[in-house]
Amino acid sequence: MRFWILDFRFWIVILTLLCLPSACTRTVVPQSTIPTGTEPPAVEIILPPLGKTTTWDLPAFTNINNMRNTIIKVLQANELEFDLGYPVQGFKPDPVYPRLFIRDTSTLMMGASYLYPTERLKWGIEGFLRQQYTETTVSSEDGWSAGVGAISATVGPDGKIDKATTVSDEETHFIHAAFVVYQVNGGVDWLKSKINGVAVINRLNSAGNWLLTHRRDETTRLIKRDHTTDWGDVRFQPTEGNPTDIVQKDVVWTASIYDQALAYRAWRELAEMNRTMGNETTAQSWDVEAEKLHQATNTHLWQPERGFYRTHLHLTPLQHNFDEDAMVSIANAVAIVCGLTNSSQNARIIVALKESQWAAGAYKAGVVLYPPYPQGFFVMPTLARPGAYQNGGIWDWWGGWQLLAEFEDGYSELGRDHLLQTANDWDMHPDQIFEWQELNLTGQGGDQYAGAAGIYTQVVVEGLYGVRLSRFGLTLSPRLGDWSGNITVHQPPSGLYLRYAYQPSADYLALAYDTNTPESNFPLHLLLPYDFKPAQVWLDKDSQDWNQVTLGQDTYLNVSVPSGQHLLVVKAVTP
Repeated sequence: MRFWILDFRFWIVILTLLCLPSACTRTVVPQSTIPTGTEPPAVEIILPPLGKTTTWDLPAFTNINNMRNTIIKVLQANELEFDLGYPVQGFKPDPVYPRLFIRDTSTLMMGASYLYPTERLKWGIEGFLRQQYTETTVSSEDGWSAGVGAISATVGPDGKIDKATTVSDEETHFIHAAFVVYQVNGGVDWLKSKINGVAVINRLNSAGNWLLTHRRDETTRLIKRDHTTDWGDVRFQPTEGNPTDIVQKDVVWTASIYDQALAYRAWRELAEMNRTMGNETTAQSWDVEAEKLHQATNTHLWQPERGFYRTHLHLTPLQHNFDEDAMVSIANAVAIVCGLTNSSQNARIIVALKESQWAAGAYKAGVVLYPPYPQGFFVMPTLARPGAYQNGGIWDWWGGWQLLAEFEDGYSELGRDHLLQTANDWDMHPDQIFEWQELNLTGQGGDQYAGAAGIYTQVVVEGLYGVRLSRFGLTLSPRLGDWSGNITVHQPPSGLYLRYAYQPSADYLALAYDTNTPESNFPLHLLLPYDFKPAQVWLDKDSQDWNQVTLGQDTYLNVSVPSGQHLLVVKAVTP
């Protein structure tokens, strides 16, 4: 497919300081303002090859192109298959951990769906479904009976079942991972299918109910966990036993923003899956739980004077000799991605995360906590030092959530800057993604970390290129701005693909695309480069109705486009 373009000049974006925008505004340009009798410019733009895998190319940024090779090698190094009387496939967190972990699996699932077939995603989740706790299930490690619906932290070739009882995110991660399988492959038929005699949807509802029964604080109505950092899994003062398991005499109950965000997303996903199946009463009950949690979270955890959520609220009285509420947790980004926040909160959180990175002296996004807990607060050596491990280290695993929040909620320029920071770092150690890093980017832990590989696939595909595929629809929001580039997204579980090539200039924006989405029409949201003012929009040879929407610092041109192979051209207002 070839077209001809008359002007190859590229508009240089004027970098602006991060501001605090108000809520989303919409400006509609009516049809009467569109010139008639004009022809679109002749354009030359070549679509990338279709192929059978996901690839991308940014001519000006080879370091972002190189990220794909690192992602592929890291995921391949962590592929895991075994048989427990039923096949299990998935990804280890790192080659040193020969098991599937539900937290890591959930985080990498969507990114992996753009690279791997159905079995690699679904068979792992079905492994967790088969090992879900029943009335008689006891943990392999300590004989603990968690109760009906609880989820094992891991699934391994030894068949052992065990929860990390300090945390309260295993069920919510499990629900989200199952939601991804439902979206990209399984659909309603999978939700109806039975695992050990119980329908998948009933097992998912049971997992959510386990949290409400066992981990909801009766006073605040928030989900509780033992005192860790925010998302961390290590008790702050373990005196005996496994530091990732509760010891009742030592437990210090807290309610973290991290757990509330994941639970809010899980309740909304349960509502959608139940509603799709016709279980309207159950769907409504999960919607009600989500809204109650939303209100409780903003009541108890939002700090309007600071502009970010507190890391956690102490439910068990515990006095600190430092201001714990001043800590900016990366879980604030998780709250944005999970849909817990509004546009005003997003703006303030993005600023807080950016300022905490500067204050920490970090060379890239992903500082998980700043200021960190002081020296010696945590007993565990890996946590005792400020800036180490879960106590303020840099994690690409969580940095990816921050970038998704920036791209998807109106801060694409900042997202691109942070993506380049990570790409520059990865270029210094090709084929390695560290579990975590010191503030000076010295690598620590494993160097083949699958969760980070999966989330950064999602950052590039869904964040930067703005492509999200599922059996239930296509979302296309190219956020390249003044960068030219192309991408082919192939999603093996759904059989869907989309490829596009994008060329910006001062006078025209050109987007050639091709997709097999079954939707006859779908919305296209095209990020406009700074100071680009659209005058007319053509799809192939025909003028199109369009409007503009401002979200955060981003301005999008919105237009409805058909499936198939087409060319969109946007002409700028003549100075």
